[in-house]
Amino acid sequence: MPLNKEELIELYVNQKLSAKTVATICKCSESTVRTYFKKYNIHIRSLAEARKNTFERELGFTLTAEMIMRKINEGMFVYQVAELLRVNESTITKVLRKAGINLKHDKNHKNLVYTKRKKPQMDKDSLQYKNKVGNLKNHNKERKEAAQLRYEMAHLKSFEEYKYACNQVANQHYTRKRPKGYELDHKYSVHDGYRNGIPAPVLSHPFNLRLITAEENNSKGIDSVITLEELYKGTGQQWDYTIKEIKTISTKACEYCAKEFSHKNKYARFCSSSCASSWRWRNEYKTENRNCVICGKLFEIRREKMAITCGKSCSSTLNHRRRREKQMEKFNISQDKLYDLYINQKKSKLAISKIYGCSNYLIDLLLKDFGITQRNYSEQQLANFEKKLGFKITSDLIVEKVNEGLFVYQIADMWGVNKSTLSQILKKDGKSIVHRVTDS
Repeated sequence: MPLNKEELIELYVNQKLSAKTVATICKCSESTVRTYFKKYNIHIRSLAEARKNTFERELGFTLTAEMIMRKINEGMFVYQVAELLRVNESTITKVLRKAGINLKHDKNHKNLVYTKRKKPQMDKDSLQYKNKVGNLKNHNKERKEAAQLRYEMAHLKSFEEYKYACNQVANQHYTRKRPKGYELDHKYSVHDGYRNGIPAPVLSHPFNLRLITAEENNSKGIDSVITLEELYKGTGQQWDYTIKEIKTISTKACEYCAKEFSHKNKYARFCSSSCASSWRWRNEYKTENRNCVICGKLFEIRREKMAITCGKSCSSTLNHRRRREKQMEKFNISQDKLYDLYINQKKSKLAISKIYGCSNYLIDLLLKDFGITQRNYSEQQLANFEKKLGFKITSDLIVEKVNEGLFVYQIADMWGVNKSTLSQILKKDGKSIVHRVTDS
């Protein structure tokens, strides 16, 4: 069902709702809504405009330069205005810059800055300061623990993530600044470490790290200078022989087809993208059953889709029919008139196409669609002969001429047709003639 232009303007332009929200209200997809926006020449907001609308909707009012300057003239700093209006300082600056206001040239703001140069510091004994410091410590602790967990699990993921984790752990033991011409190298290489499933904290242990020149590092390549046993002995860790095997045999059941599949991501739910799309189709989309207009088959389709055919073949047939109907309207071709020309008047397809001014191929397709039996080459030739003669050649007429004493070849010469044509007409009606022998 097509979307109404007035309704789209009301929702998207006047109420300033997002395209996704409009799609939810109209019960269709977001791409469909955007297609109708282009069709009705409705301006689609940019990302910055969409963020501004969302921001103003959350605030409950439109942030203007006059509102900001009113607060600044009352003696407030930019950060104080930002805290009061619950926005970012950069947002205040952008609104003022867009309005052509530069606070550096504002006399009231200059005087305020001179009298109160610094932002007032928080009292270290206050509860607000203690809460802020505590929150920062907890946040940094959580980030550090999450990063350490990623480093410990990197050997179960991609090689790029494992290499990054090894470098990060190595930088915790050595500073990022290296002597000129020197590089940090792993004695037991990162390539071999990933292949054997060694955790990044073990591989980047200080025992396995050394400073060598860039030339030596390039010549070493991905080779290791120590063995795996020496690595675990030097780091004091226990060597687990099964760690890489656990990675390769880690499997789970697909939520759609229940097939077992191996995975690298522990959050994986489906064995393939087709299973994921099929699951979303069954569980997230509202569907309904429709009858195909071509073959009559019952098929399942999403409600917002306007499809009326069950597949590509039926859709192609429907498109061909519609194009044919348009051509019939264009050339004013009707079934009854086509039947009269081809069957009753026995005109050829080429002659009919010249009458209507269309292609011979279109006439051929229309004859097939209307179920009109088409003549073969010999039948068409016979029809052309009958048209020239002015009467229809029948088996009774041939027998009558034979009874008058004429031979078949004489009848064929008289009518200007082939002798085999007359024989076929007689054979078709189940009649036979004993040919007489001419006098010597």
